Amino acid sequence: ASARSASRSSFGRRDDEKEKEIQRKMVAEKMEEFMAKDPHGHLLSKIENNAFLFGTRKIHLFIVTGELHVRVGGGYVSLAEYCAKYGHVERLHLEKQKEKIEALLKLAGKEETTEAPTSSTTTPWRS
Repeated sequence: ASARSASRSSFGRRDDEKEKEIQRKMVAEKMEEFMAKDPHGHLLSKIENNAFLFGTRKIHLFIVTGELHVRVGGGYVSLAEYCAKYGHVERLHLEKQKEKIEALLKLAGKEETTEAPTSSTTTPWRS
């Protein structure tokens, strides 16, 4: 009986892997279509298999009833609805992030122009 259950479980795993591969291919195809036509498509970038960055958020995409859906909480929302709802918010997050990076680069640029401390100089946290 244990040999049978072992072979069943290995077949189950093979089937699961085949389904996951089919899901990945379908997601990739649908994503190409979506990114070409949706105004929020530029906010999406692939991280791995079915995981994408939407602005600053990591989202997981799945095919449900032939359409792209985002995993949200315990359910799914169509990618188009998700983008419509959160697209403007993510654009603001990206703008703020860009401003912070620019400010940090500006500070780093100023520090490079100032004279580097010598070894005899002590820092405030060390005496």
